[in-house]
Amino acid sequence: MVPKAERRETKPASKRARAAVAALALAASFAASGVVAVPAPAPAAKRVQLVAKDEPVRDVLLRLGEQAHLNVSVAPEVTGNVSLSLHDVTPDEAVRAVCLQLRLRCVRDGRTVEVSTEATQVVPLAIVPAARAAQVLRATYPRVGVRVDAAANALVLSGSGADVVAARTMLTSLDVRDATKPTSEALTLRTPTAATVAERLRSLYPAAKITVVSKTTLLVSATPPDLTQIKGVIAGIDAPTPQPSSIPVSSDAVKVTQRRPSDVARAVSAEIPHVHAAVSGSAVALSGSPEDVARAKALIAQLDVPAYGVKYVQIYRLKNVDAKSVAQLIQRSFPDAQVTVDASLNAISVVATAADQQRIADGIARIDGTGGTGSGSGDPLTAASGGASGVPTTHEVIQLQSIVPSQGYGTATTPQDIASSVQQALSASYPDLRMVVPNGTTQVIVTGSAQAVRAAKELIAELDVVPQSVVLDTEILELDESSVRNLGLQLGTTSIGTTFSEIQPTPNPISGQPGKLISFQPLTRTGISFQAVLNLAISNGKARVLADPRITTISGRTATIRAGDSISILTTVGGGTGTVATTQLQTFQTGVQLDITPIVTNNGELSVALHPVVNSLSGLVNGIPQISTRDTQTSVHLRDNETLVIGGLIQESLQSNETKIPILGDLPLVGRAFRNQNRTTSRNELIIVVTPHLLLPNQTSTVPSAAGPPGMAIPTPQPLPTLPPNAQFPTPPPKAPAAARTPVPSPGASPALGASKGELTATSSPSPGTTPVGTPSAFAQTNVFTFGSPPPSNYAGPSEAPQIFYATLQPTVLTANATVRVSAITTTNVQKVSIGTSSTKITLAPVSPGAWQGVFPANSLALPPTATTVQLTLTAARNDGQSASIQIPVSLVRGVEQTL
Repeated sequence: MVPKAERRETKPASKRARAAVAALALAASFAASGVVAVPAPAPAAKRVQLVAKDEPVRDVLLRLGEQAHLNVSVAPEVTGNVSLSLHDVTPDEAVRAVCLQLRLRCVRDGRTVEVSTEATQVVPLAIVPAARAAQVLRATYPRVGVRVDAAANALVLSGSGADVVAARTMLTSLDVRDATKPTSEALTLRTPTAATVAERLRSLYPAAKITVVSKTTLLVSATPPDLTQIKGVIAGIDAPTPQPSSIPVSSDAVKVTQRRPSDVARAVSAEIPHVHAAVSGSAVALSGSPEDVARAKALIAQLDVPAYGVKYVQIYRLKNVDAKSVAQLIQRSFPDAQVTVDASLNAISVVATAADQQRIADGIARIDGTGGTGSGSGDPLTAASGGASGVPTTHEVIQLQSIVPSQGYGTATTPQDIASSVQQALSASYPDLRMVVPNGTTQVIVTGSAQAVRAAKELIAELDVVPQSVVLDTEILELDESSVRNLGLQLGTTSIGTTFSEIQPTPNPISGQPGKLISFQPLTRTGISFQAVLNLAISNGKARVLADPRITTISGRTATIRAGDSISILTTVGGGTGTVATTQLQTFQTGVQLDITPIVTNNGELSVALHPVVNSLSGLVNGIPQISTRDTQTSVHLRDNETLVIGGLIQESLQSNETKIPILGDLPLVGRAFRNQNRTTSRNELIIVVTPHLLLPNQTSTVPSAAGPPGMAIPTPQPLPTLPPNAQFPTPPPKAPAAARTPVPSPGASPALGASKGELTATSSPSPGTTPVGTPSAFAQTNVFTFGSPPPSNYAGPSEAPQIFYATLQPTVLTANATVRVSAITTTNVQKVSIGTSSTKITLAPVSPGAWQGVFPANSLALPPTATTVQLTLTAARNDGQSASIQIPVSLVRGVEQTL
């Protein structure tokens, strides 16, 4: 019995069996009738039509994709145009035809076609075999064509640009050395021996193989990590022994004019111990580091000032006013001063005290209108303020008089030339000197210490000398020694001839009437005659003046004289095969040109350089002018009004012209009688005459010995104006009242800073709320030192550099029991102000933001018992240590009590 489930399975199987039997029966009936069944054919591929005439390949590919229903991807670097005509082709054939024209790479993946440029690169391998690398690439980048070059151990890659770059990057990562295998390298040593270093390395790296090749060379074989560490160890061992850095030493000598050099040298040595100061004549020789030498020079500039009440000499050169009248005014205003006038330099020499010298300098600056010789601030020591370094500076504006403009030739004298020369000459001695020339002016702004400005003024006064004018009388002559000789036989118009004449008819013998001229009468002729003239003549020429100019120039400048014509012709350039003919205008100069450069020496004589050139037209050759040139160059030394004559420039020419009777003139011996010769000889000599005349101040306006029209005027400088008899010496302008100390509101005065160890604290003045007013200069008030002036505002931010605007100290002559009063105005960011020497400091008390005062006895400074002068240092500092300081010189008097 069959289960129910099995019975269900048998029903479909029986059905399939019956269907198969029916199909076989049907096939047998078809076979009996002679009909053969053919399987159905596969669907045919779609055919496309494509026509393009110089169209972009990108557009053609996209159009092809639309016709064939393909997805086309074109790379951005694919460019170019194609031309083709395809009919009834498959899409693959069409794509292949388009890509072959531009050698593009086309890859089809199903219904997607990727088009890119074909790139080919050769990648050499150093470590990995080429066959092994090719296997890795083919598996990773199947679209990249890889060809192995076993002989060169290289791979040739072809494919799209992106695939080739990616494959090359992968090869770079594959072609590396195995980090576990040792490598060898030779290392060279400089200081230690190779054997010593090898012993140390073997103990540190036992796995490495180290061989001593020579005394300074090691051969190391180790793994790359160990080799890197070995190189680092050798670099540490092989470092050269550090040499102690040499400190640069600077040497300089500073001239001392107002103080004794020995006192200045002792003060510098005491203030700056690292500088060696020695006396050398009237100068102090300094040696030390550049920074210390610069500090010492700034200190000498502050020390080298005249003592109070001592007279000294000061020279003032005037530019715009007569020196004699100014000297008379100074003598009336300052009876104790000794005044001397130098009329040749328009300068005055004044012997007076420092206070009088300052007033005289300020007054002369106003009278002469040149900025004077005093400082711009009215203080002979300092300008309006001091820098952060504490070195007081001054400035001055100097008007230059010797400026010569340029005229397109030669060299000009500019303010920049004088400023750069002075800066270069004094930069080593005065590094703080600065010189600025404003654009479009003839002024120089000098800034620096008082000594630097004084040295710059003295050097500028020597350089800024107005050059002397010179009048040049010149004459260029040409002497013609020409002779014309005409010798020989000159034939007439008819050299050989005869005359024919008709015989008159005979008269009637009966009536006596003349015969009738009805017919031709007999002819008669004369004999053959010769007409000739014997020529014998000589003519002589004379001289002529080519140029007779007069010109005025200054010493050292070239004066040029040109007198002549310009001959211009048209010339053609080019015109050959493949070139275009161009016409140019070519100019030839004829006439006289004379360049004269006079230089006036100190003794009033002249050195003259001359360059005369004479061009003349000698003829034409093929339409081109032929220029004859005569020139010379010379330099001579002459006195005033002395004449120089230059000659010997001779030009000689010979011209010959001959006329003759043909045949007869060529006969020997007698042929000379039938010839006429005309020979012209010219001989020209150039003579140059130059007479210089010095044009001195106050000289008459005419030069008597000058060649030229009588009474010709030559411009001369006019005399300088003089002061009126009742003129008063100008007084210095009153100082402006002190402005507000700071615009920033601030609470009450801060408490006095506590005195540190070794310092004293000065008590504030009885009037702490007042601001110190400006006092006159250091020499205007006895026994008072003044620095700068009260500023309009002393506010400064926390990060700005501290500054000292104003300071006073009295007295400057100290005794043991003297009372010293100090006032100072600084920036508001200063937290502490002190005064004293290197061993003792006294702190001033604040009275308001940026205002400080102090009163203390002189003996609290612990001044040296044997010194006569001491430099006190006033220092303004912030909490972070940044500070500014100035030097205050004081004198010490023993055994005298003084209290101010």
